[in-house]
Amino acid sequence: MTQAEQISSKNSIITLSMRAGQRVARGYPWIFRSDCVDLTSVDQSEPSVTYFANQNGRIIATGYTHAKIQLTGRVLALGQVDINQAFFVQKFKSSLAWRAQVFPNQECYRLVHAESDGLPGLIIDRFFDTLVIQINSAGMEMLRPLWLPALQQVLHPKNIVIKNDSATRLIEGLEHDFSV
Repeated sequence: MTQAEQISSKNSIITLSMRAGQRVARGYPWIFRSDCVDLTSVDQSEPSVTYFANQNGRIIATGYTHAKIQLTGRVLALGQVDINQAFFVQKFKSSLAWRAQVFPNQECYRLVHAESDGLPGLIIDRFFDTLVIQINSAGMEMLRPLWLPALQQVLHPKNIVIKNDSATRLIEGLEHDFSV
C-alpha cells in the first residue's frame, strides 16, 4: 500500500457537540478540543483524516485532526468526501479558476490561501512558473503525498520552493523546513 493509500484508508469519526456541529454545518472551518464529544477514536500520536458527525451520528464534514493541539480539527469539505489526489486536483482547479477571474492575465498571486480556499494549513504563492509553499499544520503536512502530486498535475510548475518557517509549525509539533 502506498503512503497516499495509507492516508486515505485511516479515517476516524468524531462526534461534535451540538453547537460545534451547527457551526461546522454552516461552514466554520475549525474544531477545537472542547467541541469534540469523544476523541478516543482518533490517533492521538499523529494527524489523521477524520469525518465529523453531529449528535445524531450524521457525517457533516470531512477534514483532518491533530489531537495533540487545542485546534484539534480542520474541515476540508462539507459532507462525507474521499480525501485523495483527485480531491486535491479539484480544489486546485477551483482555486486556479477563481484567480483567473479575479486576476486576469496575471501570473503572480496567492493561489491558495488556507481556509479561504478550503485547504486549511496550506498557503501557495505563484510567481510565474515557480510555486512557493508554506505548510502550517501537521494535518496538511501528513496530506502532502496527496496534494503535492495534484498540484504538479494541475499547474506543471518548473520550480517548487517549500518555505516552512512559521511559528505555527512549532505549535503543531513540526520543524522548520526549507526545501527546493
